[in-house]
Amino acid sequence: LICGSVDSYIFENSGSAASLVMEGANYSGRAINITQTTAPHAMSYKLSSLYSAPHGHAVAVCMPKVWRYMLQNTERCVGGDGGKGRLDRVFSRIAAAMGCDSPEGAVEKFEEILRKLEIENPAGKEEDIPLLCASVNPVRLKNNPVVLGEDTLCRMYREIVKI
Repeated sequence: LICGSVDSYIFENSGSAASLVMEGANYSGRAINITQTTAPHAMSYKLSSLYSAPHGHAVAVCMPKVWRYMLQNTERCVGGDGGKGRLDRVFSRIAAAMGCDSPEGAVEKFEEILRKLEIENPAGKEEDIPLLCASVNPVRLKNNPVVLGEDTLCRMYREIVKI
């Protein structure tokens, strides 16, 4: 609903597209209510406060880094081999729902949406990295289907804040 309507909603101010985006957002909120949030949310809170970024913006710039890491590390899935298979299927279903041929293509499409919307990563400093890493909400992070260690989080933050 969102991916298929975002251009018409943002760039053409289409009322019907706005309805579809709102419906998609509503479904997203319902899903979060059931499943809770994962790493992009866990990583976003300090980005919001440190760089004065709106919450959704902070989540959005974290998303491609976390998503790509998960695609490349499905063997670290919390459910072992069974979890890996489920996660691979979920990534394929997300890609199909986004009209993409592959999970990697879905990440690229998401990044293209961010570019079109001019959602840019904040410019940070190396001294921000320990603060960002220490700020990650461990409860939210535990919901992530692929384990993210502190080294991985710090590496991702360096990419997210353009260091």
